[in-house]
This record gives sequence, structure tokens and C-alpha cells, in this order.
Amino acid sequence: MDAETIREILEEVAEEENVDVPVSIAEEIVEKVSEDEDLKDADEDTVREVVRALVRNVKARLVEKGDAVGVLAAQSMCEPATQMTMRTFHLAGVAEIDVTTGIPALERVLSLPYQGPPTWVIELRLEEPYRSDREKAEELARNIEETRFEELVKSIEVNPKRNTIDVELDPETMEEAGIDKDEVVDFLREFLGGAVHEEDENELYVFLADVESPSELAELANELREAVIKGIEGVIHASVQYDEENDEYYILTRGSPDGSPKRPPTWISKRARNSKVSKRAYLMLQLMQMEGVDATRVKTNDPKIMDVLLGVEAGRASVIEQLEEVYGSQGISVDPRHFMLIADMMAFWGELRSVRSVGGYSVMELKGSPLTKAAFEYVSKVLTETATSGDVEELRGVLENIIVGRPVPVGTGTVELALDYDAFKRLEEEEE
Repeated sequence: MDAETIREILEEVAEEENVDVPVSIAEEIVEKVSEDEDLKDADEDTVREVVRALVRNVKARLVEKGDAVGVLAAQSMCEPATQMTMRTFHLAGVAEIDVTTGIPALERVLSLPYQGPPTWVIELRLEEPYRSDREKAEELARNIEETRFEELVKSIEVNPKRNTIDVELDPETMEEAGIDKDEVVDFLREFLGGAVHEEDENELYVFLADVESPSELAELANELREAVIKGIEGVIHASVQYDEENDEYYILTRGSPDGSPKRPPTWISKRARNSKVSKRAYLMLQLMQMEGVDATRVKTNDPKIMDVLLGVEAGRASVIEQLEEVYGSQGISVDPRHFMLIADMMAFWGELRSVRSVGGYSVMELKGSPLTKAAFEYVSKVLTETATSGDVEELRGVLENIIVGRPVPVGTGTVELALDYDAFKRLEEEEE
């Protein structure tokens, strides 16, 4: 049966059962039913019964009005979190990249620290022919990973007598990095602005006529050691991995927590609101723009960067994915709807906000309740600012009502009942 017919049946059944099926779930039902091999040759009545069972399943899982979903999400996430261990593990096949798991990882996802994760990982999915050819993927990885000049040489020495910087090359390292001597010579001329001479097969010296003092010469030599001769500055490591499920190669990179040394575009800085975040976002943008990289499938373990570059929906999806990975890595199963609720709250204001208090940009601080803010900040400071600015406490949330000792607006607390006792007594007497 075709998808359009199944969609019509679903709409009819949903109306009969009085269920408002969310669009995403409706599309998933249509897709699954239309692709099910056992239902390919089924008649309409059979398909209708299957769809009805699915709709009733959805209905049974809908949240009732007034349910304490926040409390349920907090309990469902925090209780199994007590079983988490605090440890790190190596990513499969990548000894250079350690990823923190357990409670520290959970805290990092929910607090969105400006400095980012301890190990910032970016996963680059590739376009053809790179994703099906390991050699091409490895060549791309070499062009991505930063190569500093000191990694290609055995020594860099200053010779004050003849006013030169002497360099002894390491042919083996140069071959591994895919860099030849001509590239090194061109780089030295451009970086130092001096004349490059070949003293031996693997020995070069750069004559700097404009340098007047040995200290200035030594300073230039130190700058030369740290200079990036190849790759994107800020990409500490890049390695090729193989995805068996999708039968493709991809590149796993480790980014510097300081991000790109270049100045990010204005739109990134405005969106990021923090220089560290904007520099990391700009570094990831450079990777996404590289030839051979599929920008539509790039991922990172820093949800804030996804939010800055791709928008709040991408950031929200990244939060959910990161939470699932944190719990999944510990073998703990949690209903994803709890993660979705947390992510929805973090994304509610059009950009990801921290659950914890971080300088005016946390979820609690933006809820508008002075008592809620006071519970997470200095009480006297917040209440003084509230009084002087004339803010009003509307007692709409859970926390502020608990503070003042009122019923919280969840469950039975969402309903107000008034009883006319005299009328009740009269009815009771009439019945007797």
C-alpha cells in the first residue's frame, strides 16, 4: 500500500480515536507501515487495524495536562546518574583522543562552559571520492592537521656571527607530512623574509640582513619553531576512521580549546557572545568549508558550536545526542523524551542556554522569577535589584511556590475548586 493511502488512513483513525498525532510521529508511522514487508500485500482493513494500534500506543504515551514533566525528567536522569563512573576512554582506534564520560561529561553538556569540552572532537564526514578511498581520505587528513615547522626539522639554531638562522631538516618526518624541500624553502622566504641558502643536502640557512641584534634573531627563531607550515592552525590531530555500518571513511579531528587564531567574522562573534566560543566556531567553519568535507554531516561534542554555526535546532539536537551518548556509554537506558524536555528548555530563547548559572545566560536566570534567581545566586543581591527595579514575582513556576510554601502548579495544583457547603448540605438533605 502506498504512503499517501496510509497517511489518509492515519488521519481518519486519529480523528476516530480523538488523538492529535505529532507530525514527526505521523510521518514515522507512515514510513514504517509503508516499508513493512509483512504489510505489502495486506488489505485495507488489516492496515487500518495496525495503524489504529499504533495511534492508541501514541495516545497512551501522551502527557496529561498538569503532569510534573520537569520533576519526572530530573528524577529519571539524576537517579541513574548516581551509577555513573568518573573516567575517560580512548575513542576507537584513536589513542591520541581521550573523551571524558560519566558525571563530568553530563555536567559539561548541561552547563555549556565557555571553554568547551576538555577534549574538543569534530567528526568530519566526507564526500566522494574521499569517503570511499582511504588514501584520499588520509591525504585530506594531512592537509587538515596543523604541522608546525619544528616538527619537520632536527634543529633550529641561531648563528649571530653571520646573522643567520640555521635549519637541519628531517627527511623522514617531511615525507610523512607530505612536504618537500622546495615547500620548506618557499615557506622560509615568506615567513622570515630572508635569503635561503643550501649548505648541505638537509641543511639550510636563512640570511637576515635587516636583523641587527642576536636577541631579535633568537626571537625570530622561536617564532619559526611555532609557525604552522601546513594544515589549519588549531587542528591538533586528524585521523581517518572507518564506519562499517555506512561503509565509508571519515576524519576524526581534535581541535584546540583556543580555536582559530584568526579573527572570526562578526556574525559568529555576535552569535557566540564569547571570544573563546567564537574562535572555536570559526575553526569548525573552516573545516566545514574544506573541499571534500560534507558540511551537512559535520558533528562535534560541543553543542554550543553547533548552535552558533547551524542554529538553535542543530544545537538542540546536539544536546540530545550528547546526553544519549553520556548515558549510553555507561549502559544506562533513559527515555529520550526526558532529554528532549531538557534540550527544549535550553533552546527556548532562540539560542542554547546553560542549565547552570553562568553570567546571566542560564535557563533559571531567564525565567523571570526573582525568587528562582535568588535560589541560584546571592540572595541579598538579587532581591535588592528586584526591589529597586520594581520586578514582580508572579509565582508561576515550581521552585518559587515551594519557597513561599504554596501548592506547586503541577498535578492537582493546577486545579482550583470552590465548594458551596450550604448547597451541598441541602442536596444531601433532599436525597434523604
